[in-house]
Amino acid sequence: MNKTATLLRISLWVVLIFGLGIAVGRLTSNTGKMEIVDGVAFEESVTEEEIPAEEATRRETIRSTRRVMQNYATALSLTEEQVTATKPLFIHCGKEMAKLPKQSPLRRGVLQKFHEQLAPHLDDEQKKLSDDILKKTPGKS
Repeated sequence: MNKTATLLRISLWVVLIFGLGIAVGRLTSNTGKMEIVDGVAFEESVTEEEIPAEEATRRETIRSTRRVMQNYATALSLTEEQVTATKPLFIHCGKEMAKLPKQSPLRRGVLQKFHEQLAPHLDDEQKKLSDDILKKTPGKS
């Protein structure tokens, strides 16, 4: 093999590795618009228009709602279709929770209602896991 062909191959490998590094960086970056959690893409899953409030509160509510969606998607092994179908439920619950103080006993009722609305979108195993999550949630049952 001549020197030019060897240099060309090395150059192609460097470009390929660099490109893969960029792709992995974008997928794992918290500042990007897309997050992949257990194979489910959360691309702008909750937007600012969906949760109107004061600026700081709105941003925290959006972050919190995204985090909860991701945690539920992981814990319940939700499919992409289930995530899409239940997104409005998460948004509504996030808005309701944002209105209540952190220690409010009313938060438990909001969570119970959320789990009741979530149940029709789940299979039997996911319903059991959802019930377990609710039982572990602080507050009166």
